[in-house]
Amino acid sequence: MRWLLLVFAFFRSGTDTCWGAIVIWKLVTVLTWLLFILLKPQLSLDNFARNEMENINVLTTSRYAAWMSWDGASYQHIALHWYGDSQTIEDRLYHAHYPLLPTILRYGFAFGINTLTSSVIICQIVSIAALRALYMAWRCYFSEADSVRAIWLFCSYPWSLFMEQVYTEGITVFLLSILIIATHKNRLLLACLTALLLPCARPTGHLVTVSLVLCLMVTRDIKRWIWPSIAASAGSGIYFMVMWLSTGDAWAGFSAQQLYPAKGTLLKLFNPLEILHGFANVTETHYMHKSLIDRILFLCFILEAWIIAARCQNLFVKLFSLIAGLIPGLSNLFFSFARFHLLCLISLPWTISVKKISNCGYAIEIIIVGLVLKAALLWRHWTFHWAG
Repeated sequence: MRWLLLVFAFFRSGTDTCWGAIVIWKLVTVLTWLLFILLKPQLSLDNFARNEMENINVLTTSRYAAWMSWDGASYQHIALHWYGDSQTIEDRLYHAHYPLLPTILRYGFAFGINTLTSSVIICQIVSIAALRALYMAWRCYFSEADSVRAIWLFCSYPWSLFMEQVYTEGITVFLLSILIIATHKNRLLLACLTALLLPCARPTGHLVTVSLVLCLMVTRDIKRWIWPSIAASAGSGIYFMVMWLSTGDAWAGFSAQQLYPAKGTLLKLFNPLEILHGFANVTETHYMHKSLIDRILFLCFILEAWIIAARCQNLFVKLFSLIAGLIPGLSNLFFSFARFHLLCLISLPWTISVKKISNCGYAIEIIIVGLVLKAALLWRHWTFHWAG
């Protein structure tokens, strides 16, 4: 019984600091992953990830195969073979994935460690760096207590699970956080570097370009925003150039998105009737296409958007969160909004930092609920093959 009290004391003391929160959270999530991996979950025969894993020499019967039933295998395949110009649907699907993470993984593979192991280690390190950078970005505006509390809530959000996968949420949150810090402290070179890289991290990176240009137009603060705006625009140009040189079509990535169920396109934002029709098209509780949960989360975002607009004092964070939150409008299916919403949560401390609430300490109940939901998502992931 004594050792249980010591463990509890260790965990409790760690909730008051950023590193304590990150270490405790990582211990819990890694142990959860190991528990489920030991159960040796199997992928279904109709899961497309089966083919992707065979392409990177990971046996579908392996206990580690569960790491691959999202898009992790695609990023590893691109890291090993890069993009191709084949017109087969199987190859064109890879075009929708962005080049920054595969480039980092390719250098990681040079150390000679197993492909899957290298990818998992790299993404775990990136996710830790992202959480720390996010905390530092918030500390530019908030107290240590509020920033640590926001980190706990960010981690408790169930779809932060994707930051622990071979996926791009971690690197995107890291770059966004560094950009917030750099623009706040007028570190022009650092701001330009992160703005340049973000459009190659994931499609949301192009929204960073839009947000920076809007900041320039609204504030007319040329000294602060002109060069990051130019760098982000150049980053978008680099992405299109990479796709053109690799596939022969600069728009290959956007075209490939039409092969996926969501079929996202900016043009749908200008068709409100199609958006309303898609929102009402609900036939599933929580799966890939017509999820009730994603619609509920979108309604929550509409409320959250008002709070962000009213409270957030950082113009870049405000604009990016609001624009990124409208991603479901790009799809007539409101596809997987829960995961997309994760990036909007960089505005989290602005939405929760009300003095009356902040003085109440840590929301332990929310942390516990987040842990339970994460465990449920893992189980759903391996039995239902979709965690959204």
